[in-house]
Amino acid sequence: MKKNKLKLIVFTGWPGDGKSELSNKIENNSYSIISIDDLRKEMYEEKHNQLNYPEEWCPIWSEAILQRDRILSLNKNVIIDSCAHTKRIRDFYFNTSKIEKILNFRDLSLNKYLVNLTVKDEERHKRLELDGDLIAGKQSIKRMQKEFQEPEMYLGPDTNLIFLENNTLEDQLNCKDYLMNKL
Repeated sequence: MKKNKLKLIVFTGWPGDGKSELSNKIENNSYSIISIDDLRKEMYEEKHNQLNYPEEWCPIWSEAILQRDRILSLNKNVIIDSCAHTKRIRDFYFNTSKIEKILNFRDLSLNKYLVNLTVKDEERHKRLELDGDLIAGKQSIKRMQKEFQEPEMYLGPDTNLIFLENNTLEDQLNCKDYLMNKL
C-alpha cells in the first residue's frame, strides 16, 4: 500500500528575503503557515524586537513545534516561515520523530524541504522599508551574520534543499509556481 505524503517546508533567508510574502501566496486549504514573526509578536508584544538570543527565542521555537505537530496530525501540510539561519534551529524544526510515529501508524509519510530564499540587498531594504521594519531588520541581519550557516551545509536526514534566488516582489508568483511544481 502506498503511503499518502504530507509536506513540511521550512523557509530560510534573511529578513526581507520574501519568506512571508511567498508563504502568504501558498497558504490555502492544504498548507498551514506557522510564522515565527507572528509568534514572536504574540508572545512578547512590545518587547518583540529586543529579545535575548537564544534564551527568549526558545519558547517561540517550542510553540512552533507544538503547532507543527498539531497541524500535521490533522493531515495538513506545514510551512514554517522563519529565518532558520543555523543548523541548530533547522534541526529543531526538522526533528519530527514523534509525529512521524503517529503519521506512520496512519499510513502517512512526511517529506521535508528546506527552501532558501534570497534577494539582492536593494530589494531586501525596499521590502523592509515597506513593512516599516528597516532598522529592526538590519539589526537582526547584523546579529544573525555572526552565526549564519549556509543552507548547503545543512544535510539533515531526509531533507530536500531548494534554492529560490533573487525573488523580487514581481517574481513571487513565478517562485510560487516553481516551488509547487518542485514539491
